[in-house]
Amino acid sequence: MAFTLTRHKTVFGNEAIEHIKVLTDGAEANITTSLRSINAFAIGCISMTAITYTFTENVNSTGTAALGTLGVSGLTSGDEFFITVFGTR
Repeated sequence: MAFTLTRHKTVFGNEAIEHIKVLTDGAEANITTSLRSINAFAIGCISMTAITYTFTENVNSTGTAALGTLGVSGLTSGDEFFITVFGTR
């Protein structure tokens, strides 16, 4: 499964930031960033029908450690959101 991603990169102090717009086409996936490690993230919902979804930083959707990756599960096809990711390059 693939998500449709639109990326915007910037730097804030010693943190690198990626602002990603996501349009889902299935329930789970990995969002791979260009960051070495994710320190924090924030989600902004645009249009969500899923109510029990999970985002996990530095872990893929199967639970395996994967630095710079967000594991996402529990979404519905057509869900749309922004995610802002803070981390190190």
